[in-house]
Amino acid sequence: MGTTHEVHDTSLQGGLRLVPSRRPAALQNHAVGVHPKLSPQVIKQLTRQADALAVEFPELKVRVLATKAGRLLTSLLSPRRKSWGRPRSVAVDSACELLSQGLPWRQILWKVLPRFGEMSQAEQVCQRQRIQRAVYMRRRRVALQIGNHIVPPTK
Repeated sequence: MGTTHEVHDTSLQGGLRLVPSRRPAALQNHAVGVHPKLSPQVIKQLTRQADALAVEFPELKVRVLATKAGRLLTSLLSPRRKSWGRPRSVAVDSACELLSQGLPWRQILWKVLPRFGEMSQAEQVCQRQRIQRAVYMRRRRVALQIGNHIVPPTK
């Protein structure tokens, strides 16, 4: 979002007010309602692709299916939103992968944590518990999204 403001008519209040713009930065300099045009090369390429798809898949001649295909293409071309939350931990990612391969925790810790052997025993215990808890929570979160349930490991 930029600092550009748009003027909106507030006829109930009898005046104009400035409202912060919610338009993408690429459209900040364009007038409201006017969008940049596609280049002729893009239009030509999209037309070729649409014609090729219509020949290869005759079911796209049905309006409902063609509309669904157009919406899918739009969703694929639209800019992706920034993912929320903190970035994923590389150590937890690789620990999950190694655990799914069946490696025991002792080997996983040596492979995942740099300088694990140089840590004191208290640090090793702390790091082991931190990684195990993070892996457990990641697996639990994924299972809840899928609808499965994780049974806590028995000791």
